[in-house]
Amino acid sequence: MRKDKSEEAIKIVHKKLKRHTSKKGIELKPETFIYAKYAIVFATFPENQFTVFDILEWYRILWQIELAFKRFKQIAQFGYLPKYDDDSSKSWLYGKLFAVLLTERLIDFAKSFPPWDTLCSSQRTQSQWSKLTFMFHQVKRVIESALLLQKVLYSWNGIACSLAEKPRTRNMQLSKYFEFT
Repeated sequence: MRKDKSEEAIKIVHKKLKRHTSKKGIELKPETFIYAKYAIVFATFPENQFTVFDILEWYRILWQIELAFKRFKQIAQFGYLPKYDDDSSKSWLYGKLFAVLLTERLIDFAKSFPPWDTLCSSQRTQSQWSKLTFMFHQVKRVIESALLLQKVLYSWNGIACSLAEKPRTRNMQLSKYFEFT
């Protein structure tokens, strides 16, 4: 599948390519600038059943799933599997996955407790990554009986405000790169 980029997006990509090559001291092939005009996605979707827009939407959804698994893997420390037989490995993985999913549900549930984000500045963005990481560690402490779950839930909105980030200056670039007609 091939999708043409807007002229502005092409200029941005060419500028990045030139900057990259000057930093690295390498020379690009002329074809590189030609390829940079397109968003190329290799897919096995039947061409007659899906539009280019549909395929790109599914590609974006796939990346959201990839990011969720990356987040789960880092937060729950999936990188090392300490078991050697299949059943114990599955149990370990299911336990970790359960803990991460439970943590996400607790974050949603904790939002219903006062003060309901009244302390947060509307200009600060809430990082799902930092909230999930922090709550995951809180859940571990609750399981170890080092902390009361009730205390975590009632103080969650204040914690979430503290974890909020300053707004980023970077603009969303999706509309610059693709023209959908």
